[in-house]
Amino acid sequence: MALLEKRPPKAFFEVASAAVNKLLVAQHGGAMAAAATGPEIAAPHAVYTFGLSDIAKGKLSAAKRVGWRYLVMQQDAAVAAAQVNQGAGGTASFSHLNSGPFVAGTKEALEFTESLPDVQRDNYEVRLLSIPALYQMAIWLHGKTKDLLVPVPSPTQQAASAGANSSAVQPNHAYLPAEYFAALLPHAQRRLQLEQGLEEGRTESGASQSKGASQRPRASSGAKKPAAGGSKRAGRSRAPKTRRAAAKKVGGRKGGTRPKRSTK
Repeated sequence: MALLEKRPPKAFFEVASAAVNKLLVAQHGGAMAAAATGPEIAAPHAVYTFGLSDIAKGKLSAAKRVGWRYLVMQQDAAVAAAQVNQGAGGTASFSHLNSGPFVAGTKEALEFTESLPDVQRDNYEVRLLSIPALYQMAIWLHGKTKDLLVPVPSPTQQAASAGANSSAVQPNHAYLPAEYFAALLPHAQRRLQLEQGLEEGRTESGASQSKGASQRPRASSGAKKPAAGGSKRAGRSRAPKTRRAAAKKVGGRKGGTRPKRSTK
């Protein structure tokens, strides 16, 4: 028996391939061109998401399929993962190209699942279960009568396992769904309480600002207008009396020098 790769529609592969050529090869074209073989898109698996509130229920039927994910292989190394989301009517739209710690971890987890006794006895479809709120990913082995979840290792998860605060689940270990969700439940509850506290804080802050705004005094609209004609009187300017008097005296005795009489 073996792991089964359920093939997505061709359109999903084409979208992923175009994204890899545009984003990955264009960025690292020189290094990839010098390699013996170019990047290969492999290991397609359907991506399902799981919410915090779903963990308490502990049923995989609550998982929602959002699209398909491919590993981008450069020879034997997984260098990236391309995700293509599935829209209304089954349309394919590129989501993102990721080269984070879960990429190499996915390859490692898939290799681990091949050695499981259950996989040796039966066929299992390979899926990916993602819990973004807890930064968790797990390979979901979906069989006809049984499901298994294998946490995907990452440097962050491995550091937590080695430290004082042990990780909720151990990477490269096969869990039954009930066991997996029971281990994550305390972490999910703490995260829900944190989010609830933040939401209540935002609500109280908004209510306080609204109340403060309603108690502010309104600006008076009854400002006194200037007296009628006031601006007009202020705008008129009369010539000073001294200027009028000087104008009348021009040419008079007081206004200038007396003309000299002729002696001839």
